[in-house]
Amino acid sequence: MATFKELGDKLEPRLKGMSNFKIGKTGQEIRDRYNQGYSDQYDFYEEIGYSKIAKTIDYFEEYLISRFINFKNCDNDQIGGGEMEYSEKYIVYLMYNK
Repeated sequence: MATFKELGDKLEPRLKGMSNFKIGKTGQEIRDRYNQGYSDQYDFYEEIGYSKIAKTIDYFEEYLISRFINFKNCDNDQIGGGEMEYSEKYIVYLMYNK
């Protein structure tokens, strides 16, 4: 299993090439989350990682945002936060424009 750092290392070069992006977490289907809150701002979305354990996703999202929040193309304005509804699969997602 990959570490948060390894997953972040793999993601970093892609983020640098995007015009803007936002990292978040959800217990919803990613398509539903995109349609409910991001389709007006971002053209693309993808799942970065998932877990059946909500705390794992909380920590992963916090790690990624704290690592990338200072990128000028990052739209996140805080590190972590927000509750997720109960789910059998929790997701860290990326919303972005090329």
